Amino acid sequence: MLTAAHRGLHLRQYDCKTAFLYGRLPADQRVYIRIPEGMDAPQDSVAVLYQGLYGLKQACRLFNKHIDAALHHLGFVPSTSDPCLYIANQGGIYAVCALVVDDLLLATDSLSFSDDFQNTLAKTYNLSVLGEPTWMIGLRVMRSGQLISLSQERYVTDVAARFGQADSKPVHTPAEHSLDLANTAGQPLEPATHDYLALIGSLMWCSITRPDVAAIVSSLAQYTAAPTETHWRAGIRVVRYLYHSRSLGIVYDGSSLEANPTPSAHADSSWGNERKDRSRYGYVAGLGGNHVTWKSRVSTMVCLSTAEAEFFAATECTKELIWLRELFTELGYDITAPSVISEDNQACIKMVTNPGISGRNRHFAMRMHWLREQAANGSIVFEYVPSADQQADILTKNLPSPTFLSQRDTLVQDTHLPVSETH
Repeated sequence: MLTAAHRGLHLRQYDCKTAFLYGRLPADQRVYIRIPEGMDAPQDSVAVLYQGLYGLKQACRLFNKHIDAALHHLGFVPSTSDPCLYIANQGGIYAVCALVVDDLLLATDSLSFSDDFQNTLAKTYNLSVLGEPTWMIGLRVMRSGQLISLSQERYVTDVAARFGQADSKPVHTPAEHSLDLANTAGQPLEPATHDYLALIGSLMWCSITRPDVAAIVSSLAQYTAAPTETHWRAGIRVVRYLYHSRSLGIVYDGSSLEANPTPSAHADSSWGNERKDRSRYGYVAGLGGNHVTWKSRVSTMVCLSTAEAEFFAATECTKELIWLRELFTELGYDITAPSVISEDNQACIKMVTNPGISGRNRHFAMRMHWLREQAANGSIVFEYVPSADQQADILTKNLPSPTFLSQRDTLVQDTHLPVSETH
């Protein structure tokens, strides 16, 4: 979407009906099925299956191989960074096709190529032509010039109604600043009246376009095995917050990008604030202030200091930036400048730039050497930012209302864009 906004590409959406029926089983795979009702066949007989069928474990993979061959025929090459992304860049025509199971989203600078793409696939598949995308996998898509927004306003409204929060009072944050789920007791939740798994599943889907709730949703998801009433109330508060800010989402501004933008990121961590003394880390990465990817997770190990927790977050962030650099290089951008990681911990930055190893950090020397190597080869560079300007802080802890709202505005925006000429 960001590339489409930046380059002014035409967007077209397609749906392949009965997709799983096109793939053909390999000759070395023998699959037998019971005779369907209504067929005249001897008793206790079975049938050999040659084509893909809904309910078959291999069905999705069979269709993927089938559509992959069709896209190759059209001149597309799968991205090595994301095999569900296909790129065609030849003969003066640039096109990108994103494949989501049986949905296809085509972005191209040529309307004639878009017509050829549609006509060719329609000869093989029962193709529904949906035109300019307004909804994609449940996400509302709006476009205005070089602005493209993604939101889940309708879904959030449905979730609020499902959990009885359509008439609730507004809250300004998804979690109370003093909430400590790791050290909070409460009565066990009654599954018959409170479907905690459904609540968490709904909130996780909402966080696709709402990084401002990623931290609290990730924390609540740790307690699905034995939730309490405290966890339920905390989850319902997130629903209330989302409902009363449901117009917010991700907005991509193509005009903010240079000709060859370089991915950058903010990385942060909160030391020992999760259960079992784990630390929560988070990062947000993108181009030109446009957020492409983010994460809020609990570290896989116990960190022995704030600096170590920050270093762990910086390492995970660097891994994501390397992937983004490869992805946008495949999309046609000339990524040569190092990616900047904004970090608010001076000790972490010094450990990357200073070759020394002391008794305080030698136990994570392998991670340290890898990060230093990425800095040495010009892939990344660290930049100090004050904690007040650390955009990833919102992904690591519950913040007081003024701080939360200030940082939220750097991540999500109002997705109701002004009407503009369609592409």
